[in-house]
Amino acid sequence: MTGKEVPADLATILSRAAALGTGPRRIEVATSEEALGSVLDAIASCILPRRMTVSDESGLLLGMEVASGNLMQLIDASTSLRAGCADLISRPLRPADLGPVAALLSRAFPGEQVITFSTSPHGAASDPTHAGLTCPAMLHTLGLTSFDLAVPDRLAYLIEAADEVLIAICRPGQKPLVTQPGQPLPDDLSNLAGKAFDDQNNLGNILKENEILLMTRRVDADLALGLVHTETGPVALIFKADSLPEIAAYWANMANTPLICDPA
Repeated sequence: MTGKEVPADLATILSRAAALGTGPRRIEVATSEEALGSVLDAIASCILPRRMTVSDESGLLLGMEVASGNLMQLIDASTSLRAGCADLISRPLRPADLGPVAALLSRAFPGEQVITFSTSPHGAASDPTHAGLTCPAMLHTLGLTSFDLAVPDRLAYLIEAADEVLIAICRPGQKPLVTQPGQPLPDDLSNLAGKAFDDQNNLGNILKENEILLMTRRVDADLALGLVHTETGPVALIFKADSLPEIAAYWANMANTPLICDPA
């Protein structure tokens, strides 16, 4: 089966499995928005019925029944959380529960946490008369919007966020735009970006939309190169090499980190 023959939903599931594995997933989140985005993304990735548990350093936070990318039931909660949501536990969730469920999620995931997700098969089929709560509806009720709706240009967002470590921006046929005037730009590094631009078709085959290729070299080990293929053509970012892990994590987490919006 070629990549073009893989259905979009299946391709998404396979990509997640390849990136994250199928065992427990452990992530460190700094903000509530990042934590909530990770939880909703985990729910959305469960197409078949699953029991999902979410824990942090203190232990179990929530146990959930999820299916078809929706939250079907809350089946368990920590003692502190259960005190305010006992009436939501172990029953099908309906649209009228969106507000209380959003409030519960906000309490459970304030940020500055190390969160672990684990899933197991759920033998019983979901009641077809209960669709549960969709992730977009929960996102909206939380006063959040998806990153891609709020920020149509990921590259511009990254450039703004990385201004302290970004040294230069290179585009085909243009002189490199140096963003750190005091930082010398080696000719061979800018030439390396130019060589990547020379074969734009192959670059397009390697990099798809919203992907970045990061690399360092033994020569000029203090600098790193990031290649991005955009609708208007390729762009090369030259930045401080010690920021590479942070840049990679920031780019990877963009899509799963919702932004605050007006819920009205």
